[in-house]
Amino acid sequence: MLRINIVFFFIFISILSYSQGINFFEGSFNEVKEIAKKENKIIFIDCYTSWCGPCKWMAKNVFPESNIGAFYNQNFISYKIDMEKGVGKDVKKEYAINGYPTLLFINGEGEVEHRSIGGCDTSEFLRIGKKALDRDNNFGSLLRKYNSGDRSPDFLAKYALACVNLSIGYDINEYFKTQNDTDLFKEINLTLIECYVTDINSREFKFFATNYLKYKELYGNQRIENRLVVIFSKSLWALTDQKDPKPVPSVINERISLYQFKDSAKIALKIEMQFYCNSKWRDWNYYSVLANKFVTKFGIDSIQNYELETIIQNVSKNSTNNEVLNNALSWCDYFINKNYMVSENMLNKAKVFMKTGNLNSAKEYANKALAEEQKKTTPQIKEIQKFIKELDQPGEKN
Repeated sequence: MLRINIVFFFIFISILSYSQGINFFEGSFNEVKEIAKKENKIIFIDCYTSWCGPCKWMAKNVFPESNIGAFYNQNFISYKIDMEKGVGKDVKKEYAINGYPTLLFINGEGEVEHRSIGGCDTSEFLRIGKKALDRDNNFGSLLRKYNSGDRSPDFLAKYALACVNLSIGYDINEYFKTQNDTDLFKEINLTLIECYVTDINSREFKFFATNYLKYKELYGNQRIENRLVVIFSKSLWALTDQKDPKPVPSVINERISLYQFKDSAKIALKIEMQFYCNSKWRDWNYYSVLANKFVTKFGIDSIQNYELETIIQNVSKNSTNNEVLNNALSWCDYFINKNYMVSENMLNKAKVFMKTGNLNSAKEYANKALAEEQKKTTPQIKEIQKFIKELDQPGEKN
Protein backbone atom coordinates (compact mmCIF):
# COMPACT_ATOMS: atom_id res chain seq x y z
CA MET A 1 0.00 0.00 0.00
CA LEU A 2 2.84 2.36 0.89
CA ARG A 3 4.57 1.57 -2.42
CA ILE A 4 1.38 2.34 -4.38
CA ASN A 5 0.99 5.65 -2.55
CA ILE A 6 4.60 6.59 -3.37
CA VAL A 7 4.00 5.83 -7.07
CA PHE A 8 0.85 7.95 -7.10
CA PHE A 9 2.74 10.72 -5.28
CA PHE A 10 5.41 10.91 -7.96
CA ILE A 11 2.79 10.78 -10.73
CA PHE A 12 0.96 13.65 -9.03
CA ILE A 13 4.17 15.68 -8.66
CA SER A 14 4.99 15.06 -12.32
CA ILE A 15 1.55 16.21 -13.47
CA LEU A 16 1.71 19.22 -11.15
CA SER A 17 5.09 20.27 -12.51
CA TYR A 18 3.78 20.28 -16.08
CA SER A 19 0.62 22.19 -15.15
CA GLN A 20 2.64 24.94 -13.50
CA GLY A 21 4.69 25.95 -16.50
CA ILE A 22 8.47 25.88 -16.83
CA ASN A 23 10.54 24.54 -13.95
CA PHE A 24 13.72 26.62 -13.80
CA PHE A 25 16.81 24.95 -12.30
CA GLU A 26 18.05 26.96 -9.32
CA GLY A 27 21.62 25.69 -8.94
CA SER A 28 24.80 27.21 -10.34
CA PHE A 29 25.56 27.74 -14.03
CA ASN A 30 28.28 25.06 -13.90
CA GLU A 31 25.87 22.62 -12.27
CA VAL A 32 23.24 23.09 -14.95
CA LYS A 33 25.84 22.41 -17.66
CA GLU A 34 26.95 19.21 -15.89
CA ILE A 35 23.35 17.98 -15.74
CA ALA A 36 22.90 18.79 -19.43
CA LYS A 37 25.97 16.70 -20.26
CA LYS A 38 24.74 13.71 -18.27
CA GLU A 39 21.21 13.88 -19.69
CA ASN A 40 22.33 14.92 -23.21
CA LYS A 41 19.89 17.80 -23.12
CA ILE A 42 19.93 21.37 -24.34
CA ILE A 43 19.81 24.16 -21.77
CA PHE A 44 17.27 26.91 -22.33
CA ILE A 45 18.46 30.15 -20.71
CA ASP A 46 16.20 33.12 -20.15
CA CYS A 47 18.70 36.01 -20.41
CA TYR A 48 16.86 38.87 -18.71
CA THR A 49 17.33 42.10 -16.77
CA SER A 50 15.32 43.48 -13.88
CA TRP A 51 14.18 46.52 -15.90
CA CYS A 52 13.20 44.73 -19.13
CA GLY A 53 9.43 45.02 -19.78
CA PRO A 54 9.15 42.15 -22.32
CA CYS A 55 11.18 39.95 -19.93
CA LYS A 56 8.65 40.55 -17.17
CA TRP A 57 5.76 40.00 -19.57
CA MET A 58 7.07 36.60 -20.65
CA ALA A 59 7.77 35.59 -17.06
CA LYS A 60 4.16 36.40 -16.18
CA ASN A 61 2.27 35.35 -19.30
CA VAL A 62 4.31 32.72 -21.18
CA PHE A 63 6.56 30.70 -18.88
CA PRO A 64 3.71 29.71 -16.49
CA GLU A 65 1.49 28.25 -19.25
CA SER A 66 0.87 24.51 -18.87
CA ASN A 67 1.54 23.66 -22.54
CA ILE A 68 4.81 25.60 -22.36
CA GLY A 69 5.78 23.72 -19.21
CA ALA A 70 4.90 20.37 -20.78
CA PHE A 71 7.13 21.00 -23.80
CA TYR A 72 10.08 22.77 -22.18
CA ASN A 73 10.27 20.58 -19.08
CA GLN A 74 10.37 17.47 -21.24
CA ASN A 75 12.92 18.70 -23.78
CA PHE A 76 15.17 21.21 -21.99
CA ILE A 77 16.81 22.06 -18.73
CA SER A 78 15.63 25.62 -18.14
CA TYR A 79 17.65 28.29 -16.39
CA LYS A 80 17.32 32.02 -15.68
CA ILE A 81 20.20 34.49 -15.55
CA ASP A 82 20.08 38.22 -14.79
CA MET A 83 22.57 39.67 -17.29
CA GLU A 84 23.57 42.46 -14.91
CA LYS A 85 24.46 40.34 -11.89
CA GLY A 86 27.09 37.73 -11.01
CA VAL A 87 27.66 35.09 -13.65
CA GLY A 88 25.25 36.96 -15.91
CA LYS A 89 27.94 39.52 -16.72
CA ASP A 90 30.24 36.75 -17.97
CA VAL A 91 27.44 35.06 -19.92
CA LYS A 92 26.52 38.38 -21.51
CA LYS A 93 30.10 38.85 -22.70
CA GLU A 94 30.70 35.26 -23.79
CA TYR A 95 27.53 34.98 -25.84
CA ALA A 96 27.34 38.62 -27.02
CA ILE A 97 23.95 39.23 -25.41
CA ASN A 98 22.92 42.73 -26.46
CA GLY A 99 19.12 42.69 -26.33
CA TYR A 100 16.50 41.50 -23.87
CA PRO A 101 15.10 39.08 -23.46
CA THR A 102 17.54 36.85 -25.32
CA LEU A 103 16.32 33.26 -25.40
CA LEU A 104 19.56 31.28 -25.47
CA PHE A 105 19.88 27.54 -26.07
CA ILE A 106 23.24 25.90 -25.38
CA ASN A 107 24.48 22.33 -24.93
CA GLY A 108 26.37 20.96 -21.94
CA GLU A 109 29.68 22.06 -23.44
CA GLY A 110 28.44 25.62 -23.53
CA GLU A 111 28.13 25.69 -27.33
CA VAL A 112 25.26 27.65 -28.86
CA GLU A 113 22.49 25.54 -30.34
CA HIS A 114 20.00 28.29 -31.00
CA ARG A 115 18.98 31.76 -29.89
CA SER A 116 16.24 34.30 -30.33
CA ILE A 117 15.90 37.91 -29.28
CA GLY A 118 12.84 39.77 -28.03
CA GLY A 119 9.64 38.89 -26.25
CA CYS A 120 7.11 36.56 -27.85
CA ASP A 121 3.79 34.82 -27.18
CA THR A 122 3.29 31.15 -26.34
CA SER A 123 2.92 29.91 -29.93
CA GLU A 124 6.11 31.65 -31.06
CA PHE A 125 7.97 30.46 -27.96
CA LEU A 126 6.99 26.88 -28.77
CA ARG A 127 8.15 27.35 -32.37
CA ILE A 128 11.52 28.67 -31.13
CA GLY A 129 11.91 25.66 -28.84
CA LYS A 130 11.16 23.22 -31.66
CA LYS A 131 13.68 25.00 -33.87
CA ALA A 132 16.29 24.74 -31.12
CA LEU A 133 15.81 20.96 -31.00
CA ASP A 134 16.44 20.67 -34.76
CA ARG A 135 20.22 20.35 -34.57
CA ASP A 136 20.56 20.12 -38.34
CA ASN A 137 18.83 23.45 -39.01
CA ASN A 138 19.05 25.58 -35.87
CA PHE A 139 21.43 28.53 -35.53
CA GLY A 140 24.02 26.29 -33.87
CA SER A 141 24.25 24.21 -37.05
CA LEU A 142 25.02 27.36 -39.05
CA LEU A 143 27.58 28.48 -36.51
CA ARG A 144 29.32 25.10 -36.58
CA LYS A 145 29.49 25.16 -40.38
CA TYR A 146 30.87 28.68 -40.33
CA ASN A 147 33.48 27.83 -37.68
CA SER A 148 34.48 24.73 -39.63
CA GLY A 149 35.33 26.93 -42.63
CA ASP A 150 32.29 26.79 -44.92
CA ARG A 151 32.53 29.97 -47.03
CA SER A 152 30.33 29.06 -49.99
CA PRO A 153 28.31 32.11 -51.12
CA ASP A 154 24.89 30.51 -50.56
CA PHE A 155 25.85 29.48 -47.05
CA LEU A 156 27.33 32.89 -46.19
CA ALA A 157 24.12 34.59 -47.32
CA LYS A 158 22.05 32.29 -45.11
CA TYR A 159 24.43 32.82 -42.18
CA ALA A 160 24.43 36.61 -42.64
CA LEU A 161 20.61 36.71 -42.56
CA ALA A 162 20.54 34.57 -39.41
CA CYS A 163 23.07 36.87 -37.72
CA VAL A 164 21.19 40.06 -38.50
CA ASN A 165 17.89 38.55 -37.33
CA LEU A 166 19.55 37.66 -34.02
CA SER A 167 21.47 40.95 -33.64
CA ILE A 168 24.80 39.12 -33.91
CA GLY A 169 27.71 40.95 -35.50
CA TYR A 170 28.89 39.77 -38.90
CA ASP A 171 31.27 41.38 -41.40
CA ILE A 172 29.05 41.43 -44.49
CA ASN A 173 32.04 42.33 -46.67
CA GLU A 174 33.11 38.69 -46.42
CA TYR A 175 29.97 37.74 -48.30
CA PHE A 176 29.82 40.67 -50.72
CA LYS A 177 33.36 39.86 -51.91
CA THR A 178 31.89 36.68 -53.42
CA GLN A 179 29.39 38.70 -55.49
CA ASN A 180 30.04 40.62 -58.70
CA ASP A 181 28.15 43.80 -59.57
CA THR A 182 25.37 42.16 -61.58
CA ASP A 183 24.81 39.69 -58.71
CA LEU A 184 23.77 42.65 -56.57
CA PHE A 185 20.44 42.80 -58.42
CA LYS A 186 19.44 39.46 -56.85
CA GLU A 187 16.67 39.51 -54.24
CA ILE A 188 18.91 38.02 -51.54
CA ASN A 189 21.53 40.70 -52.15
CA LEU A 190 19.01 43.52 -52.01
CA THR A 191 17.82 42.08 -48.69
CA LEU A 192 21.39 41.99 -47.36
CA ILE A 193 21.98 45.55 -48.57
CA GLU A 194 18.83 46.55 -46.68
CA CYS A 195 19.99 44.75 -43.55
CA TYR A 196 23.66 45.68 -43.45
CA VAL A 197 24.72 48.59 -45.65
CA THR A 198 25.02 52.01 -44.00
CA ASP A 199 28.18 53.31 -45.71
CA ILE A 200 27.39 55.44 -48.77
CA ASN A 201 31.00 55.04 -49.88
CA SER A 202 30.74 51.26 -50.13
CA ARG A 203 30.68 49.51 -53.50
CA GLU A 204 27.28 48.04 -52.71
CA PHE A 205 25.64 51.39 -51.96
CA LYS A 206 27.20 53.13 -54.97
CA PHE A 207 25.92 50.36 -57.24
CA PHE A 208 22.50 50.49 -55.57
CA ALA A 209 22.21 54.28 -55.95
CA THR A 210 23.61 54.37 -59.48
CA ASN A 211 21.08 51.71 -60.54
CA TYR A 212 18.24 53.21 -58.51
CA LEU A 213 15.71 53.15 -61.38
CA LYS A 214 16.51 49.53 -62.25
CA TYR A 215 16.00 48.48 -58.63
CA LYS A 216 12.68 50.36 -58.53
CA GLU A 217 11.61 48.56 -61.70
CA LEU A 218 12.50 45.18 -60.18
CA TYR A 219 11.32 45.64 -56.61
CA GLY A 220 8.96 48.61 -56.48
CA ASN A 221 9.26 52.30 -55.68
CA GLN A 222 8.33 52.11 -52.00
CA ARG A 223 10.88 49.51 -50.96
CA ILE A 224 13.78 51.04 -52.90
CA GLU A 225 13.13 54.67 -51.95
CA ASN A 226 12.76 53.68 -48.28
CA ARG A 227 16.13 51.93 -48.31
CA LEU A 228 17.85 54.81 -50.07
CA VAL A 229 16.51 57.26 -47.49
CA VAL A 230 17.47 55.08 -44.53
CA ILE A 231 21.03 54.47 -45.71
CA PHE A 232 21.59 58.15 -46.45
CA SER A 233 20.17 59.23 -43.09
CA LYS A 234 22.31 56.74 -41.17
CA SER A 235 25.41 57.93 -43.01
CA LEU A 236 24.72 61.42 -41.64
CA TRP A 237 25.04 60.30 -38.02
CA ALA A 238 28.81 60.79 -38.26
CA LEU A 239 28.09 64.52 -38.50
CA THR A 240 27.04 64.56 -34.87
CA ASP A 241 30.56 63.61 -33.81
CA GLN A 242 32.25 66.51 -35.62
CA LYS A 243 33.19 69.73 -33.85
CA ASP A 244 31.85 71.98 -36.59
CA PRO A 245 29.39 69.90 -38.61
CA LYS A 246 28.09 71.31 -41.85
CA PRO A 247 24.35 72.09 -41.98
CA VAL A 248 22.57 68.81 -42.58
CA PRO A 249 20.59 69.98 -45.66
CA SER A 250 23.72 71.08 -47.50
CA VAL A 251 25.48 67.79 -46.79
CA ILE A 252 22.46 65.84 -48.02
CA ASN A 253 22.34 67.83 -51.23
CA GLU A 254 26.08 67.35 -51.77
CA ARG A 255 25.80 63.60 -51.37
CA ILE A 256 22.71 62.91 -53.46
CA SER A 257 23.74 65.34 -56.24
CA LEU A 258 26.29 62.71 -57.32
CA TYR A 259 23.47 60.47 -58.52
CA GLN A 260 21.18 63.05 -60.18
CA PHE A 261 17.95 61.48 -58.99
CA LYS A 262 14.90 62.76 -60.85
CA ASP A 263 13.07 63.35 -57.55
CA SER A 264 16.15 64.47 -55.59
CA ALA A 265 14.36 67.37 -53.82
CA LYS A 266 11.76 65.01 -52.41
CA ILE A 267 14.37 62.42 -51.46
CA ALA A 268 16.53 65.06 -49.76
CA LEU A 269 13.65 66.24 -47.59
CA LYS A 270 12.73 62.66 -46.65
CA ILE A 271 16.35 61.97 -45.67
CA GLU A 272 16.40 65.05 -43.43
CA MET A 273 13.10 64.02 -41.81
CA GLN A 274 14.44 60.52 -41.20
CA PHE A 275 17.63 61.93 -39.72
CA TYR A 276 15.85 64.11 -37.17
CA CYS A 277 13.46 61.41 -35.97
CA ASN A 278 15.97 58.55 -35.69
CA SER A 279 19.40 59.90 -34.81
CA LYS A 280 20.73 61.12 -31.48
CA TRP A 281 19.95 64.59 -32.77
CA ARG A 282 16.26 63.73 -32.52
CA ASP A 283 14.24 66.95 -32.68
CA TRP A 284 10.53 66.32 -33.00
CA ASN A 285 9.50 69.94 -33.42
CA TYR A 286 11.99 70.48 -36.22
CA TYR A 287 10.89 67.16 -37.71
CA SER A 288 7.31 68.50 -37.60
CA VAL A 289 8.32 71.63 -39.51
CA LEU A 290 10.02 69.46 -42.14
CA ALA A 291 7.01 67.14 -42.34
CA ASN A 292 4.68 70.10 -42.80
CA LYS A 293 6.95 71.40 -45.57
CA PHE A 294 7.01 67.94 -47.18
CA VAL A 295 3.20 67.65 -47.32
CA THR A 296 2.73 71.27 -48.43
CA LYS A 297 5.44 71.25 -51.08
CA PHE A 298 4.67 67.94 -52.76
CA GLY A 299 0.92 67.78 -52.16
CA ILE A 300 -0.98 65.30 -50.06
CA ASP A 301 -2.18 63.33 -53.11
CA SER A 302 1.39 62.67 -54.27
CA ILE A 303 2.48 61.14 -50.96
CA GLN A 304 2.27 57.41 -50.31
CA ASN A 305 -0.30 56.41 -47.67
CA TYR A 306 2.34 54.80 -45.46
CA GLU A 307 4.44 58.01 -45.57
CA LEU A 308 1.57 60.25 -44.54
CA GLU A 309 0.43 57.78 -41.88
CA THR A 310 3.93 57.77 -40.36
CA ILE A 311 4.01 61.58 -40.37
CA ILE A 312 0.60 61.80 -38.70
CA GLN A 313 1.60 59.31 -36.00
CA ASN A 314 4.87 61.11 -35.27
CA VAL A 315 3.24 64.54 -35.18
CA SER A 316 0.25 63.47 -33.08
CA LYS A 317 2.54 61.79 -30.57
CA ASN A 318 5.50 64.17 -30.39
CA SER A 319 4.88 67.63 -31.84
CA THR A 320 4.01 70.78 -29.88
CA ASN A 321 3.94 73.06 -32.94
CA ASN A 322 0.36 74.38 -33.13
CA GLU A 323 0.55 75.25 -36.82
CA VAL A 324 1.63 71.72 -37.71
CA LEU A 325 -0.88 70.17 -35.32
CA ASN A 326 -3.74 72.12 -36.91
CA ASN A 327 -2.61 70.97 -40.35
CA ALA A 328 -2.42 67.40 -39.05
CA LEU A 329 -6.16 67.53 -38.35
CA SER A 330 -6.81 67.95 -42.08
CA TRP A 331 -4.34 65.16 -42.86
CA CYS A 332 -6.37 62.84 -40.63
CA ASP A 333 -9.58 63.93 -42.41
CA TYR A 334 -7.94 63.16 -45.75
CA PHE A 335 -7.58 59.53 -44.70
CA ILE A 336 -10.96 59.34 -42.98
CA ASN A 337 -12.68 60.66 -46.13
CA LYS A 338 -10.79 58.07 -48.20
CA ASN A 339 -12.04 55.39 -45.80
CA TYR A 340 -8.41 54.49 -45.05
CA MET A 341 -7.62 53.15 -41.56
CA VAL A 342 -10.62 55.09 -40.24
CA SER A 343 -10.48 54.12 -36.57
CA GLU A 344 -6.70 54.59 -36.45
CA ASN A 345 -6.91 58.07 -37.97
CA MET A 346 -9.83 59.08 -35.79
CA LEU A 347 -7.66 58.15 -32.82
CA ASN A 348 -4.75 60.13 -34.32
CA LYS A 349 -7.09 63.10 -34.73
CA ALA A 350 -8.19 62.74 -31.11
CA LYS A 351 -4.54 62.80 -30.02
CA VAL A 352 -3.92 65.95 -32.06
CA PHE A 353 -6.95 67.62 -30.49
CA MET A 354 -5.59 66.70 -27.07
CA LYS A 355 -2.24 68.30 -27.96
CA THR A 356 -4.01 71.52 -28.94
CA GLY A 357 -5.98 71.55 -25.67
CA ASN A 358 -9.35 70.79 -27.26
CA LEU A 359 -10.35 67.96 -24.91
CA ASN A 360 -14.02 67.89 -25.93
CA SER A 361 -13.13 67.20 -29.56
CA ALA A 362 -10.47 64.74 -28.42
CA LYS A 363 -13.12 62.76 -26.50
CA GLU A 364 -15.54 62.96 -29.43
CA TYR A 365 -13.07 61.48 -31.91
CA ALA A 366 -11.71 58.93 -29.44
CA ASN A 367 -15.23 57.57 -28.97
CA LYS A 368 -15.77 57.59 -32.75
CA ALA A 369 -12.52 55.66 -33.11
CA LEU A 370 -13.71 53.11 -30.56
CA ALA A 371 -17.05 52.68 -32.36
CA GLU A 372 -15.31 52.18 -35.72
CA GLU A 373 -12.80 49.72 -34.27
CA GLN A 374 -15.56 47.61 -32.72
CA LYS A 375 -17.03 47.04 -36.19
CA LYS A 376 -13.97 44.98 -37.12
CA THR A 377 -13.94 41.18 -36.96
CA THR A 378 -11.00 41.25 -34.52
CA PRO A 379 -11.09 44.70 -32.94
CA GLN A 380 -8.02 46.05 -31.12
CA ILE A 381 -9.54 48.40 -28.57
CA LYS A 382 -7.07 48.52 -25.68
CA GLU A 383 -5.09 51.53 -26.95
CA ILE A 384 -8.28 53.50 -27.61
CA GLN A 385 -9.76 52.63 -24.22
CA LYS A 386 -6.51 53.63 -22.52
CA PHE A 387 -6.55 56.99 -24.31
CA ILE A 388 -10.19 57.63 -23.35
CA LYS A 389 -9.33 56.84 -19.74
CA GLU A 390 -6.44 59.32 -19.87
CA LEU A 391 -8.80 61.97 -21.18
CA ASP A 392 -11.23 61.28 -18.34
CA GLN A 393 -8.39 61.40 -15.79
CA PRO A 394 -6.03 64.09 -17.18
CA GLY A 395 -4.01 64.27 -13.97
CA GLU A 396 -2.71 60.71 -14.43
CA LYS A 397 0.46 59.97 -16.38
CA ASN A 398 0.68 57.35 -19.13
